[in-house]
Amino acid sequence: MKLVDKWYFRDSLSRKEREFNESGYKTVTQEALWNYCVDYLWPRQKATTRRQQKRVLALVTPHAFFDYQQLKAQTKQTTLADMGDLSDLF
Repeated sequence: MKLVDKWYFRDSLSRKEREFNESGYKTVTQEALWNYCVDYLWPRQKATTRRQQKRVLALVTPHAFFDYQQLKAQTKQTTLADMGDLSDLF
């Protein structure tokens, strides 16, 4: 999606970030929420108009968001070189 689209959703993203933060999820950012919406939520929900997208974003729960984060982590292709220094594990 374009930068203009992200700008359009800034208030909705800010509200959702604040909601998550107030629920104790301090590490959730607007950028992470944006990526979740663009990569997973909106295509899956078939939300094609901005109005539908805002409505779907407003209904996102921490459970759904973190399920996506967990799925993303499990399917990410990572090599040992990507993990950096592992010497403290030995």
